[in-house]
Amino acid sequence: MSGGNREVRSFDAYICDDDPSVLEVLTSFMELRGVHVKAMTSGQDLIEAINQQPPRLVLLDVMMPVVNGYAVFSSIKSMTRAFGIHVYFISALPERNLAWYAKTNGADGYVTKPFSLKDIDAVLAATGIPTI
Repeated sequence: MSGGNREVRSFDAYICDDDPSVLEVLTSFMELRGVHVKAMTSGQDLIEAINQQPPRLVLLDVMMPVVNGYAVFSSIKSMTRAFGIHVYFISALPERNLAWYAKTNGADGYVTKPFSLKDIDAVLAATGIPTI
C-alpha cells in the first residue's frame, strides 16, 4: 500500500438549485474565478454534503421540489457543523420577499434571478472567498 500524502481540498462553495442551467452557469463562472464548487439539485443532498464537509458559502435556491430552500435553510441553521457558513438565497421570488426572509431568519443575503455575474462577484467578495 502506498503512503502518498494526497491533500484533499475542501469546497469553497456549494450551490443547490433544481435548474441544471443555473447550476452550470454558476459552477462555470465560480470555477473560472478559482472557487472550488460542488453543485447539487436537492436540499437533502446539500444537507448531507454539509454534514460531511462544510463549505464557506452556500447559494441556495428557494423554489425547489420536495423540500424548498427555506426548509433546507432552517435545517442548516440547526446544524453545529454549519456554524460560520455564509448562506445566500437565489430565487425569482420578488426581492422584498427574499430580503425580508433573509434578514428575519439570519441568512447573509440573497441574489434575485435573473442574476448578473457581478452579483455573484459581490457575494464572493462579501464572504471573503479569494478569487483569481
